[in-house]
Amino acid sequence: MEKFNRIYSLQVEVSAGYSVSPYSQSANYNVEITLPNTVEFTITRALLGSSQTGSFKVYNLQETVRTAMRKDYSHASQLRAIKFRCGYAPSEEFQLPLVFNGTVNTCFSYRQGTDWITEINAFDGGWPMANANNVSMTVAPGASAAQTIVMLSRQMPNLSGTPIIGDFPIRNLRGEVLFGNIWTLILEKSNGFAAVDNGQVKALNLNEVFRGPITLISEESGLLGSPKRSETFVELSMLFEPSLSVGQIVELYSTVDRSLNRDWKVFGFEHHGTISPSICGELLSSVKLSLPPDAFRIVAGQPVL
Repeated sequence: MEKFNRIYSLQVEVSAGYSVSPYSQSANYNVEITLPNTVEFTITRALLGSSQTGSFKVYNLQETVRTAMRKDYSHASQLRAIKFRCGYAPSEEFQLPLVFNGTVNTCFSYRQGTDWITEINAFDGGWPMANANNVSMTVAPGASAAQTIVMLSRQMPNLSGTPIIGDFPIRNLRGEVLFGNIWTLILEKSNGFAAVDNGQVKALNLNEVFRGPITLISEESGLLGSPKRSETFVELSMLFEPSLSVGQIVELYSTVDRSLNRDWKVFGFEHHGTISPSICGELLSSVKLSLPPDAFRIVAGQPVL
């Protein structure tokens, strides 16, 4: 794939009562930002029980938009959605991959030189993890841990996509009553191998993976330099790859270190860089790959894209 023509779409839910449309006085609760506004971003996603994070800096938004988007720590009870799509496309009609899907933590603006900068800090999964405390359900005898995880996942608020759940075969010999925080229960049932990624629950054992749209990482697809092997991970840098999904299987092919050429599990990655019509900034993905102790097992599931 040729990695040219960077474009993006940043959709942010704004404060009720503000109009961000020049044509209407009624409140428009969502704003979509795209080129020619410059955006700088850092997005971190991984197979961890904590929330994923995203930080964005958008340049020179209109004052009405900046005002409507503002969100302080004191507004923690306001749950405002944020979706960031970006990538490379021949036209604006092309459907961009969903790179971040979460909620706004804080948003504020300030002037720096001649520019107004709007800074957004967001997380994915943090709110439902912390606030899904009202579960009260009975699990029938014979239900597996995997079946219970699916039922719990579907009760988590403000998530999208069908859960991707691996093989957790422990079964209840008797009926079980579950109550309390949903995410705590999911972590217990999955032995800690669960994450919320792009608004989707993923619970996978160390050797479990699913198939994603990206099947190969090589010099031709943007691999930069030589991958680095550590005791736990293979770490690599590549030209920004928006379609990567944590938990997927991917083949690594390096002409520099052929000993690493095989299938790996995408444990996590960080996307960082700039998309702008006037600034030629870097746009990279730093990826961590893991190798399970046993042979890979493919799990059925479709990541949120």
